[in-house]
Amino acid sequence: GQLGWDIPAAIGLADTDRFDAIVCITGDGSLMFNLQELATLRRIENNIAVILFDNGGYNSIRTSQDTHLSGRHFGSDLNWLGFPDWQALSQAFAYRYLEINDNSQVDRAKTAMSGGHWFVRVKVDPERGRTPRLVSKIKDGKFISPTIFNQFPDLPPEIELAYAALKARL
Repeated sequence: GQLGWDIPAAIGLADTDRFDAIVCITGDGSLMFNLQELATLRRIENNIAVILFDNGGYNSIRTSQDTHLSGRHFGSDLNWLGFPDWQALSQAFAYRYLEINDNSQVDRAKTAMSGGHWFVRVKVDPERGRTPRLVSKIKDGKFISPTIFNQFPDLPPEIELAYAALKARL
């Protein structure tokens, strides 16, 4: 979803009383839009795991700036961004904290699914590109966004042809 969408969505999902456990996946930039809602989410009786992907901030914005502004970063330069101490923040809202620093530790996330309220920080290399993703292009001075099914990296031509044939039959 959009920046700041995920925590309110988790709150709404919890309010349905349809699930005993909720996993909310968010990014560091997105969470900064609604930190206060961690308190609301914490008051919910469901088992809650907030999984934060920490790539140093605003990777999506930097990627767009790299693509469309020749790498000129404004408001997304890693040297200027500031984020809270995630462990201290999670403790301030009474979440148990878990940190995953590399792929060898991913199995530790199962702990967060065992119940209670967890805040799991997953460290991601800030220089690593996100895939798959939608990549807009500029054509005739206008941004053209691909369909959700045509994400970067491009699919092999035979998959694209099969999709086009399926779409034509619908």
